[in-house]
Amino acid sequence: MLNCTQKLTYRWRILKGRSTCGKRPLFDKKAPRIIGGVKSPPGKWPWMVSLQKPVGKEFLHFCGGTIIDKKWVLTAAHCFKFLTGKDTVSSWRIVLGASKLSAHGKDIQIRKITKLIVHENYDPLKEANDIALILMDKAITFTDYVQPACFPAESVNLDTKTDCFVAGWGVLEEGATEPSDIMQEAQVNKFNNEICNTRPWYNGAVKEYNLCAGHEKGGIDSCQGDSGGPLMCKSKKSKVYLVVGVTSWGAGCAQQKKPGVYTSTKYFAKWLASKINKKKKIPSKTNRKRSVIKTIDSPNAKQPEVILTINKKKFQSKTIRKRSIIKIIDSPIMNVKHKPLTTDIRLSSSLEDTGPTQNSYFKVKSKK
Repeated sequence: MLNCTQKLTYRWRILKGRSTCGKRPLFDKKAPRIIGGVKSPPGKWPWMVSLQKPVGKEFLHFCGGTIIDKKWVLTAAHCFKFLTGKDTVSSWRIVLGASKLSAHGKDIQIRKITKLIVHENYDPLKEANDIALILMDKAITFTDYVQPACFPAESVNLDTKTDCFVAGWGVLEEGATEPSDIMQEAQVNKFNNEICNTRPWYNGAVKEYNLCAGHEKGGIDSCQGDSGGPLMCKSKKSKVYLVVGVTSWGAGCAQQKKPGVYTSTKYFAKWLASKINKKKKIPSKTNRKRSVIKTIDSPNAKQPEVILTINKKKFQSKTIRKRSIIKIIDSPIMNVKHKPLTTDIRLSSSLEDTGPTQNSYFKVKSKK
């Protein structure tokens, strides 16, 4: 976790030692184009969305995407490179919470696109900087089937994230034109970029902002229609998947030594944070609302009245005891700068495999 004094950094939301992003309510309690995959059970990847454009009186799945928070979705820039004239994203829709696209049950949420932000340096010829953000017309509701994803901080070592999956509604075989009606998933291997850039593979076409994932012998891969969807990885011991990549390009589908190529979310962490924070119009660097969670770790201590002052706002409680641990919940992407006050308590919270510990400073006064 990055230090609070840094600008434009990704944040994990911490609640009682567990992340509030990356949850899979229907699966956590159990121990972009997908070829060679299997049907994905409803709710397994609750941050997945289907981007659909109108075709006649119907809507057709076109690209995938990932939920960042209640208003923002992450996807690939190349999903929109053929927009011309009157063809605008205002007529598109975002389907959330779906497994089978033709069956819109009570768990489905549908939103419109009010803002599209394509990376300023996106190159459609080279697929460089192939990343985009979508602002939805209204906030979504988090449910068992709709949840925000977790993303890696810049300090995270992705080499330890070897348990990887891709998912989406893309075509099931190369050359097909109809997307899959049911979400497919496939386990893939993440390759070092040096391997992907050798002559039998991509011969130098994979750049520092890309990731490579698939199978050396082919047979399993993302394909047309999975574009913009997530590459999700975790360490063997972790339960939380991180969205480390956005499905970008590849040579054909599921070919030998031609794995899928993904845009690295870690590489573009600052860009994502700057765009989202700019649109949120944060009033100031030192006036940010926060939620406070209180955890008692000294049950036999006396119970003094405690006044907790955060950014000149007071929070009073008679249940906080001496040596209590106070944890905060941050939004996933923040632009906050804290200044240490005269008397302070250093509060730390960490999440497995997410990098350095976060430190914040607050002024605390006690009355006996």
